[in-house]
Amino acid sequence: MKSCFALLVFVLLTGTAFGQDRPEQISNEFQPHTQTEQIKNEIYRLANSSSISERAWAAYLIGKHNLKEIAPLLLELLADRENRNHYEEFAFSNVALDALVQLNATVPAEALVPIYTHYPHQVLILLALSPAENQKVLLDIAKTQAVPDIFWLMTHNLLSESKAKGFAALILRDLHLETSVSVQDDESPGYGFGGSIGSGNHHNFKKIPEGFPPTAIYALTGNAERGATVIAPGKRPVFYLRQILEPGTTSRVSVDRAFYLQDKDEAALEYLAALLDTTQDDLNLVARDFQKLIWKGKEKYKTDIEAIRKNVETDFSNLKYRLMEKGLLTEDEFEAGKLNLAIKIYDRRAVKKIPLPDLSGITKAEEN
Repeated sequence: MKSCFALLVFVLLTGTAFGQDRPEQISNEFQPHTQTEQIKNEIYRLANSSSISERAWAAYLIGKHNLKEIAPLLLELLADRENRNHYEEFAFSNVALDALVQLNATVPAEALVPIYTHYPHQVLILLALSPAENQKVLLDIAKTQAVPDIFWLMTHNLLSESKAKGFAALILRDLHLETSVSVQDDESPGYGFGGSIGSGNHHNFKKIPEGFPPTAIYALTGNAERGATVIAPGKRPVFYLRQILEPGTTSRVSVDRAFYLQDKDEAALEYLAALLDTTQDDLNLVARDFQKLIWKGKEKYKTDIEAIRKNVETDFSNLKYRLMEKGLLTEDEFEAGKLNLAIKIYDRRAVKKIPLPDLSGITKAEEN
């Protein structure tokens, strides 16, 4: 009789605690190995609340207590995006997505695509947990031209790792090779090629509302910074950084962490070599080639420029055949793969009495 009375008292006390304690107190008091069901019950109560902050606490508790078996509830909460103001939406979605990342949850791509625009860092991290299953979505993102370099690098790393169908064709489509030719004579001064790269940076400023749980934000980076976690391995690995923000604080989130790829075409050739399990040198192709041509008259000049282009065309064709032989290109993709080569002519002759012949049909670039 005493044991039944003690049980009744425990139930009443815990029921009162669920209704009155703050979620963070509940989070700290529960012992997962003895009260897992109580934790779940409280999570469901919070998840059904009309308060978005309480729903955020439900998501937080799922991640904190590693309740992977109820991870689908996070997707339901994410899908319900009605009646939220800007700051509440930001805080809630970051909490729910953080829980999914911490759980290493396998999330269907169709649940992630609708929120990619607003939360690309977390979506890409979740896609990276199952790259083979998410090849199609990763390929669609990789096909987008105007993405930050870090997104380009991450999707390409993941597609290369799984040797995704259509990936080789995508690289060939976007690959642009360039050969710079310095035309000189015996009295030409020395000449070097050079250039500069610059880009802006974009930030989002968001405030975490009071009453919400600690909120984690993510940023992808190509730099091996302190606290960075590898998410997309490769020759140029991609990492993510996780930062916890307390309620009332403002985040300053860099979209691409000021990371820039100096030459995507050079990286693209690295991917093609990796697909063929070989080295870039074995491809006989470089993204930016520099050659010196000694002026010996119009006909010799024309022959030399044609030979330069022909050599690149041959190596590019050989590359396509090798990709097709390994099943990395279909016949249609083979036919669609066209060489994009710009030959830039630099007239560095000391004596220019005879103008350089017009070879625009060959060079496809204006002479400089």
